[in-house]
Amino acid sequence: MGFSSCMNGDYDADPKTANTAANPLANDDNNGGGTNVGVAQKGQIRCLVNGQAVVINGAGYSDIVGRQISGSRRDGTVEKAVAFTLNPYNGAGTYSLGGSTNTNAGSYSYTDFSVDPAGTTYSTVDDKATGELVITSDANDVVIGTFHFEGYDQDQKAVVTSGTFNVPKR
Repeated sequence: MGFSSCMNGDYDADPKTANTAANPLANDDNNGGGTNVGVAQKGQIRCLVNGQAVVINGAGYSDIVGRQISGSRRDGTVEKAVAFTLNPYNGAGTYSLGGSTNTNAGSYSYTDFSVDPAGTTYSTVDDKATGELVITSDANDVVIGTFHFEGYDQDQKAVVTSGTFNVPKR
């Protein structure tokens, strides 16, 4: 038995790119498009960004101002990050994300350091943005929940869906 892969140039994981081809390396039962993100294990944030799976290990939360949940993953020159600020934090429950005056915020950042070291951050701190974060459990220094949002960087949009997190206190 052997395994092989190739890059034919049809697929680009940059969220700024409108892909017409499926991700050939994703593992799901349909067309290889990476739509099966699974449920976060302890220390993880998992979600789909514009339909493509993002899995971040080593995520956590802190209580500096409100509650911050965050994590990032770097593969070579590409870094992806997901972050949330909930202020005020009121324990388990539903938190609305979106709008320039909302004190709860979510973001997805994508940086390819070989192309643009500044990267792009798609945030819910925008009047066009919508989203929700649900904390289902906050016990024993571990926070568990789900999320989805549309984040913006000026007129560019990232759609973040099927998000789950299971993060310990840092």
